[in-house]
Amino acid sequence: IVCGAGDVNHIEIGEGTNIQDGVIIHVAKLNAKGIEMPTIIGNMVTVGHGAILHACTLEDECMVGIGAKVLDGAVVERHAIVAAGAVVPPGKVVRSGEVWAGAPARKVRDVTDAERSYFITSATNYMEIAEQHYSAWRRQ
Repeated sequence: IVCGAGDVNHIEIGEGTNIQDGVIIHVAKLNAKGIEMPTIIGNMVTVGHGAILHACTLEDECMVGIGAKVLDGAVVERHAIVAAGAVVPPGKVVRSGEVWAGAPARKVRDVTDAERSYFITSATNYMEIAEQHYSAWRRQ
């Protein structure tokens, strides 16, 4: 079960994105500067079990690990990884090609070539699994 609450702002989830069990997605109305704070999730993103996304932006083809938290105004750029259990503080930017870990999260290394190729593979695998389940359900 995934919980999304767009009560005071909106949530966008892109095509081919995989939001795993137990993820919480929430928004904020405005930040201290009066800027709206929706949660925007791009295309082909993988969000691990139990992650919390709060008023943040995940660009296309990135990953957020199991139990990670991405907080208000934070941005995870394309081809970046937030490691399992990491806490990305408000307003931080996880740059393209970086892996962040820890609490508070910080850059620990660069994304490897193998990891970079896995962004699309991961999203595609989950889309195929979803299609298999949907097809089986329709046959019932």
